[in-house]
Amino acid sequence: MKIILALIIAPLLLFAAAPCHSYVGIFKQAMRSGGEFIEYLANLGKSRGGKAVMRELETGASHLSGAARTRYIQDGLTKTLVAQKRLSKVEADEWLKNLAAVPGFEKTLTRMTGRESSALEAFELTTANALVKHGYKVKEISKIYKEGAKDAAKYIGMVASKDERDFALQFIEIGAAKLDDKLIGTLVNELTTPFSVGYSAGNIIPVLMAKARPANPATAKALDEAVARKGATILYGEPEALAKMFGMLK
Repeated sequence: MKIILALIIAPLLLFAAAPCHSYVGIFKQAMRSGGEFIEYLANLGKSRGGKAVMRELETGASHLSGAARTRYIQDGLTKTLVAQKRLSKVEADEWLKNLAAVPGFEKTLTRMTGRESSALEAFELTTANALVKHGYKVKEISKIYKEGAKDAAKYIGMVASKDERDFALQFIEIGAAKLDDKLIGTLVNELTTPFSVGYSAGNIIPVLMAKARPANPATAKALDEAVARKGATILYGEPEALAKMFGMLK
């Protein structure tokens, strides 16, 4: 009888003594081959955000290092997105195949799993995957940089290259903000000034990307003209169509 009680009480004491994140790590290890923990992560992301999802995956990966750790975390993030119905299994497999080694991929996946997720993260990664399939090299995703130590941080959605040309991409959502000359100037400026960190200003092609043109023809024309005045190009369409358009950019 004493032995039976000991077998029952010992695990309870272990879990009671462990901090919450350790308990989750233990639980995750027990459920690695099943979907219960992934479902837990899917709900966690929706309630507490992508950073909470990443913390749990990092706890589960604490015994791993290098490429094995990266695979473990990225696999967990994509499976979480599939469970959240934000990504299909086919897309998840393609993203892991084509984008796993790209700086910024994991960070963007993490944001996408959380309640802070927007349509732009999926737009960025789907476009990145389409570009890779069309022979482009995606160098970075969700790049944040500073020109000087005291300067404000600037953001680039993606940097891709082909035939010795670099494309700096900014993804925008039509209707999410008033795209006036000032905002367009800021967006284009962010695309054309990151060259102190390894890109050639002479070869860069700044591109704004949106899924759909403004519904009002006059607004669409004004936007196109404003972007052109800043020395950039704006493309509209779904990721696969956008990837095909890149060959026409000069």
